[in-house]
Amino acid sequence: MASAQGELAVIDFQDDPPHVQTPGGSSLPLRLVTEPGPKGPGVLWGATHHGRGGWNNRGFVRYSWWAWGASGVGHAADQAGWTGSGKWFRPAAGWLPFGPYYLRFRIRINGPLLPQAPNGRCDGDTEMKFFLWNNFTRAGIDRVIMMLHAGSEGGRDERTYTTLDLRAGVSGSYARTTIRNHEWVHVQLGWRWGTESVGFQRIWVNNNDIAAPTAENRRFDDLSAYGLSRTWGAPDGASALDDQFFLGNIANTGSCVREDVEIDLLDVELATEFDPSWYPGA
Repeated sequence: MASAQGELAVIDFQDDPPHVQTPGGSSLPLRLVTEPGPKGPGVLWGATHHGRGGWNNRGFVRYSWWAWGASGVGHAADQAGWTGSGKWFRPAAGWLPFGPYYLRFRIRINGPLLPQAPNGRCDGDTEMKFFLWNNFTRAGIDRVIMMLHAGSEGGRDERTYTTLDLRAGVSGSYARTTIRNHEWVHVQLGWRWGTESVGFQRIWVNNNDIAAPTAENRRFDDLSAYGLSRTWGAPDGASALDDQFFLGNIANTGSCVREDVEIDLLDVELATEFDPSWYPGA
């Protein structure tokens, strides 16, 4: 695996089951959080591997979040997707306690996130925690969460767009943008823990200019933990990067979809550097 852009872990989805590849040459299989399956009662999600048809006709995984009307699950912080350990790709010199870190991937959303009307169990929301890391800390706001929502959350048509957030845990401190559905989109996320003066959350969509992110947040007005104010994370930085990361994990109370969500995904990378050639990719 090349590591010219600071790659720590690569999940290319060329293999089934998918593997995490590290700069040291290790190839470790992701673990399923819960079993995927065909659409039906009690089945939250599905996953199928395709050997071609992805970006540049490469292999990819197709991820489905089944409609609540068919599954009857997904409203009670139910979990889905894959997980692995940060220990697998901890740098030899140790973690950068504050960052920056980058997550990049290529995504095509064929079936958009459309909220199920409130019904006593579903609350009319579509918060999907698609990526989580640094989860197991005393303050939940330390977490890095990439959420997907209906396009309407970002002020766009919900069949044409999907809203993408990079969040400081479940808080009001986040960067937000929208991505177009039904086409391959090349995304990079970047973040750094710390005070408002140095910490940030940034998103680049089909954009190779590190100095001009598509969306950015540097205000942490609602973050106050560890005796700190307007600071994302603990005084000594991230403390749980050795622990699990999650990919495709829905896990949000009350969120249900009225139609099947279908997401194609490949080339997921965690890194310490921005890649100035990620879009359109090779």
